[in-house]
Order: sequence, then structure tokens, then C-alpha cells
Amino acid sequence: ALADGNLEALASHHEPHSPEEKLMEFDYAEAGAPALREAFAAAWRALAQAGHAPAPILARTMAQAPRRILG
Repeated sequence: ALADGNLEALASHHEPHSPEEKLMEFDYAEAGAPALREAFAAAWRALAQAGHAPAPILARTMAQAPRRILG
């Protein structure tokens, strides 16, 4: 869907937490993690393995399209 343009944008969810929230024991810590790095890496790998050039596709779907959509 990314390579053929059927997906207009690709994004990840990030919910920032304070340093205190991050230092809590795992069982008490808030859910969430900065997922942009992982999303980018997973998309890059999937596109490359499918024989596509990842850079222009990810630039379009993870940077240009979200900027256009969100202003």
C-alpha cells in the first residue's frame, strides 16, 4: 500500500511522559513509547525487501504528506 500510493501518510503514535513517569517500575509506568524510529525502520525494511526504493516513499508518506494534511 505504501509503494503503490494507496496509503497517503504513515505515522506513529507518541505520547510523551515526564522523566518521573519514565523512571517508575514497569508495572506502574504509563503505556506508550516513542515509536517513530521503530515505525521508520520497519517500513524501510519491508519496502526494501519488496524491492522498492524506501527513501522517496518514506519521505513522501512520513514527512511530506503529513505536513500537507496537517498544515
